[in-house]
Amino acid sequence: MLGVVEGTKFHRVQEHASHCLVPSKEDIDRKLMMNGKAAHIDAPAEAVQSQSEDPALAAGPKDAAAARQTATASTSQPQNGESAADPEPPNGVPVFVMLPLDTVTSDGAFRYTASKWFTSALAGLKASGVHGMAIDVWWGAVERQPGRYDWSGYRQVIELIKSLGLKVQAVMSFHACGGNVGDSAQVPLPKWVLKAGDQDPDIFFTDRPREAKLGSRNKEYVSIFADEAPRVLCGRSPVECYGDFMHAFREAFFDDVGSTIEEIVVGTGACGELRYPSYVEANGWRFPGIGEFQCYDRRALASLASAAHEAGHPEWGYTGPHDAGTYTSTPEETGFFRGMGGSWDTPYGAFFLAWYSGALLAHGERLVKVATSVAPERPAGLPVEVSLKIAGIHWWYRTRSHAAELTAGYYNTANRDGYNALVEICAEHGAALTLTCVEMCDAQHPPVALCGPEGLLRQVREAAAAAGVSLGGENALPCFSPGHVDALPMMRSFTFLRLTPEMLKPSYQATWTRFMHRMRNNRARGPSPTARTSTGLQPITRKCAPGTEIFMCMSLMAVLHS
Repeated sequence: MLGVVEGTKFHRVQEHASHCLVPSKEDIDRKLMMNGKAAHIDAPAEAVQSQSEDPALAAGPKDAAAARQTATASTSQPQNGESAADPEPPNGVPVFVMLPLDTVTSDGAFRYTASKWFTSALAGLKASGVHGMAIDVWWGAVERQPGRYDWSGYRQVIELIKSLGLKVQAVMSFHACGGNVGDSAQVPLPKWVLKAGDQDPDIFFTDRPREAKLGSRNKEYVSIFADEAPRVLCGRSPVECYGDFMHAFREAFFDDVGSTIEEIVVGTGACGELRYPSYVEANGWRFPGIGEFQCYDRRALASLASAAHEAGHPEWGYTGPHDAGTYTSTPEETGFFRGMGGSWDTPYGAFFLAWYSGALLAHGERLVKVATSVAPERPAGLPVEVSLKIAGIHWWYRTRSHAAELTAGYYNTANRDGYNALVEICAEHGAALTLTCVEMCDAQHPPVALCGPEGLLRQVREAAAAAGVSLGGENALPCFSPGHVDALPMMRSFTFLRLTPEMLKPSYQATWTRFMHRMRNNRARGPSPTARTSTGLQPITRKCAPGTEIFMCMSLMAVLHS
């Protein structure tokens, strides 16, 4: 035990150090059999070799070849006259389509209130079999004055969605919009929060100092180290503000929560994801840079000093690692992240990374607890589902240090699992989990970046299945080509990013129809108990680019449940 981070012990991020990150056939069989589920994997006919900075890793638990198999897969097409508009089968994968970022503007107005294009688009999506729409509920758009909530714009859009027979996935977006990859709108944090930041700049994440100057302040999300700081936001702590906001949302839409509004995604960081804002283009980051640690505001440094003192090494608590590079560095250019002999793999590195990721886990747990306590239970049906979203940080995944994941707060390395502790938070509080970047595959990225989205997806699926946590997916970037759409895997639900005019072009309709048919005819939310005990492992074709096919064994689909 190293210490305590704001009341949450480090054991969550320490106890899984020996977990096998990419399961072998025997590991998967054993885990499934322990849950009373028979499993079978056909011997792979041909393995796909992956790249690694360390040749020894090719024989280790993260070998991508151990989890892939070559098979022949046929593209599912509508038969017997059915179309993608037919009713969704009980076991189909519900598809949500994310609405444009500026559907409700920064002043709280529904931008498309008189738009025939918008209404026609939603009606067309409903006809194609889409289950519902996902929408960012912006903190900055609703609570423009502290404690006063304007839901008028959201009432309009939710009523429109409801009138078309669609469901709603509501994202409690406590972050600002603008400045990230794919952002096409500007919705800042509430002005009164920004004003509080003028008076106390340390309520924002801060990167490392440069040339005797303070680090850059990131105003996308309030620092997690200020979560429980009393009265810093007009008499309330940030966590109190988040709780009040979600309670006000529940009261404003009480008749719809649990019926039209099926899911509430709790925004816990940048882009609504539980992570540090470690890779921000405005700060100079470019893919595939490793990013930077965000632990230099005064509360973060005080927390680090306290943890170091409790660990018996006060000298470890003065600052973050001095040799962790810059936003655009590669792992081997740094002393901290290099594969062999890097500081991440020392007692000091283990201490720092456990503290850094532990603070993030503590923040995530605080908000999930608040959200699940606010979500109403309805005697006539299921309660609304609360979910937590994590980022699919896949670059440098096939290295020993997993540098980009570490700076984002996921303590995941070649010899340590960084996702089990996170999944356990969801399991403990009855929340679901959503992973982004599920549309990606290794082959579509530059080899030099040693990306591993396939291995990451397998790892998170393994952790979710073992903990009994429902796993949903989201694509990280817009994907409109047939190859990218066909690569999307089967999960509890899928959120497609996002509704644009390009998505409505006639040339795209065949691709979309095929995708929706595939989603409707695959296992989803929670296979019936009978299906769980009788269903084996389902190979799924990953088409990453025209002419490139990678067959992945999506072995845990049979045990994921809602």
